[in-house]
Amino acid sequence: MPIFVTGSMGMITPLSMNESFVFGSLISAVDPVATLAIFSALDVNPTLYMLVFGESVLNDAVAVVLFRTFVSLSTSEGAGPVAFLIEFAMVSVSSVIVGVVVGLFSALVFKLSRLHEFPSLETAAMFVFCYMPYLLAESLELSGIMSILFAGIVMSHYTHFNLSPKTQLTLQHFSRTLAFVAETLVFAYLGLSVFTLRHSWEPGFVTVSMILILVGRAVNIFPLSVLVNKHRNIKISRKEQFIMWFSGLRGAIAFSLALNAPGPHQLIVVSSTLGVVLITTFLFGGGTLPVIRWLEQDKPHKNVSVSKNKDRGQPVSTPNGREHEPDHNLNKFELMDKSYLIPIFRINHKDIVAQDQELSRMRSQMFMSVPSNDE
Repeated sequence: MPIFVTGSMGMITPLSMNESFVFGSLISAVDPVATLAIFSALDVNPTLYMLVFGESVLNDAVAVVLFRTFVSLSTSEGAGPVAFLIEFAMVSVSSVIVGVVVGLFSALVFKLSRLHEFPSLETAAMFVFCYMPYLLAESLELSGIMSILFAGIVMSHYTHFNLSPKTQLTLQHFSRTLAFVAETLVFAYLGLSVFTLRHSWEPGFVTVSMILILVGRAVNIFPLSVLVNKHRNIKISRKEQFIMWFSGLRGAIAFSLALNAPGPHQLIVVSSTLGVVLITTFLFGGGTLPVIRWLEQDKPHKNVSVSKNKDRGQPVSTPNGREHEPDHNLNKFELMDKSYLIPIFRINHKDIVAQDQELSRMRSQMFMSVPSNDE
């Protein structure tokens, strides 16, 4: 709406109401890859890391659903706010259901089958299940990103524990490799897009977009943090709130959506989105480290390395989940999860502990011969 208003006032190129909503939905997708890399290197508060990471992932999923909803409504004559709300709710809920069902089904398959006796087949089957919710959701014209997000949440809570140690270790390192390659290709494509795509640059449009992005993120982060702090045992400090606000980088999701934006002003939308992505990546991504060090001046500084190989050989170990806490410390969902869901969708705790010990032994054997930096 602010984009539409500023355009109507003649401050920037005027967009139609629907184009403004489409641009607002796509530019709201955040991608704090650089910030999270700095967080890992500095060993920041795990709560801060999960807040930024969780907000970005869920934000991207909602942004994609909003974008697709506005695009579909642009082709529907006479569609009003009620139709928008119904379609948004239906797509969101249906996508979540698809992801959760696939995740639970995968947990049962790996628990009840003998795939653990064939690590190669087990690894291949796991990749199939990881991609399945996306394919199902897209084939049903739902949100593949939202489906795969909730499938991943369910799989990490249930399916992960049903995998053999060899498969857990293989998946971790192979997934990190794929993530590294994907990030490299994405940022290479963003850089090439500056010179290879047709553009219609409008500095005023980019400037107004940046101002609205920063103001909108502040209006969301700070009041909501105050609200949730009233119901949290571990409060979100003012410094953490500022870092969360500072972490609002835009990236591949926003740019890929802009390439599919309809309307007569698509070139302006694509160019402005690319400009915002580059500015936030260099300004906020590059400024994360000095900002964190400035906010934490009382803590000793350490050398920072954002290498993807820094934590090699440290696979995801079996956590001591809240299911082992007394019942009176658990909320209703955690109590239901402990009493009913975990016994159905996970192997027993004794086998999990044995797998964790085997995983530690394999890790020691694999990296015992790796020379250290001092050698």
